[in-house]
Amino acid sequence: MLRARMNIKGLKNFQRELQKLEKEAEREELIRECLIEIAKRAIRKVRKRTPVNTGKLRSDWKIGDIKKSGDTYDVDIFTDNEYAPFVENGFRAHFVPGYWEGKQFVYDKNAKTGMQVGKPGSWVSGKFMLRISTKEVEQEMPRIIEHRTKKFLESRLK
Repeated sequence: MLRARMNIKGLKNFQRELQKLEKEAEREELIRECLIEIAKRAIRKVRKRTPVNTGKLRSDWKIGDIKKSGDTYDVDIFTDNEYAPFVENGFRAHFVPGYWEGKQFVYDKNAKTGMQVGKPGSWVSGKFMLRISTKEVEQEMPRIIEHRTKKFLESRLK
């Protein structure tokens, strides 16, 4: 499984805005809305960066449930796709057993045929689609949270 964690430390303005909310339930709702917005932005960026062969890896990205533990909230952006870590981080070039059906390669561990991925003995670089995307979203988080908080508070004042 491939997943990411983003750092949201140092968001003092967000903390001050949360203190304006009177009820704990309202704070929880705002935090969850912000996390969902952040996760949606991150997954859009990850999907855009994910290389496409069949489209399966791109469509396999998911947003997990929001989990709270004490004062910490977690939401995962992940894929269970077995080859995602190799596309993300890179891999040593190797022979893959299988066969071609039209333009689609079908992996078959028992096949006598197959294809060489990368130049023998070399390293195939990763795409870092998750790493780069989460770093970008970390940079955007103060703006995302400020915007989401403003909308949330405006809706409460009406």
